[in-house]
Amino acid sequence: MGPMACLVLTLAGASALGAEVTLEVQPPQPLLEVTPWARLLNFDLIVENHTAGDIELIEVEVSALDAHGQLAARKLINQNGIQPSILTLPERTIHPGARGILFNPLYSFPPDLPLAELRYRLTYQATAGAPGPTPGPPSGATSDRPSESTGPADAARTLVVETRVRPVVYRPRVRLQLPLHGRFIVWDGHDFLSHHRRFNYTHPVLQELGFKTNASRYSYDFVPIAGDGTLHQGAEAPNEHWYGFGVTLYAPGDGRVVALADDAPDDHHFDLEAAKKNSLALFGNYIVIDHGHGEYSVLGHIRQKSARVRLGDRVRAGQPVAAMGASGSSLFPHLHYQLQTTIDESGEGLPSYFHGFKRVLGARTRRERYGAIDTGDIIEN
Repeated sequence: MGPMACLVLTLAGASALGAEVTLEVQPPQPLLEVTPWARLLNFDLIVENHTAGDIELIEVEVSALDAHGQLAARKLINQNGIQPSILTLPERTIHPGARGILFNPLYSFPPDLPLAELRYRLTYQATAGAPGPTPGPPSGATSDRPSESTGPADAARTLVVETRVRPVVYRPRVRLQLPLHGRFIVWDGHDFLSHHRRFNYTHPVLQELGFKTNASRYSYDFVPIAGDGTLHQGAEAPNEHWYGFGVTLYAPGDGRVVALADDAPDDHHFDLEAAKKNSLALFGNYIVIDHGHGEYSVLGHIRQKSARVRLGDRVRAGQPVAAMGASGSSLFPHLHYQLQTTIDESGEGLPSYFHGFKRVLGARTRRERYGAIDTGDIIEN
């Protein structure tokens, strides 16, 4: 069996029915991001409803197995309790013929826990009053557990699907350093609550733009700050009031410039029609560096006419390449950075770790020779 196995969903209960609901793991090979406090899994579960009625997610379960197939841990999100945990998950109902995306909510594991295989189990139930699927012979996995339903009719319309993933640790081959200097905050990274992580490429608008994956899956928004933690001085609106507007940006690693734009104004907007032809247009102005081995760095929202390199140039880590701006889909001046598998946004994001920085811990700092950063971290470089 490969890194991902999709089992066909069947209705479970007194009379199992054969209508299908399919499950897809994206990306097909989930990666483990290693941090000092946890190992993190960042992938999506995409469910498509082929039944005749609505289905609603009522439970998510993951079982962690070691290399011998022995259970090491199990976690649940379900309907239990007065304010059940399942309510923390949005858009749990999937209409007939529609697809739903579940950003894997059981994603964090202790550093020493064996994670040779993870078995995810999703339980759905037909929405009350919705028409059920056409009866037929069961095909695929069936439930071996009782439903938390209110009666036999509901129990007969419980749907269960399972998938197995074998995650792998990914370490970039390129040696990366942070692409800006001074003190800054990771205003939004790629933790479970970040907007980069919750990029719904199944949404009709993003489908129209051609997105099928999440190249920003492990990305960051870096914003320079003052000593008191403020992001700007005076009124917030003008770009020039932000401490980061115009600061120098540096190549995060050795490589070659393979995509570049710096004509877009710093007006916080992007051209929708241009984005349909070039997904990088979402960033307004940008520089993409090919590090080799299928690893590309993207620096987005750079300042108009600030590029210090040209297409095809070879760059070295730490070389000035542009200035921070507010072009494209930018709320305010900042640097969007991500490591990914392709030149444009058609690929997938990759975990990135950086060499030689300081982590700010209130009045003190801690030097990090190499490590991960994420949302809320305050960094000196």
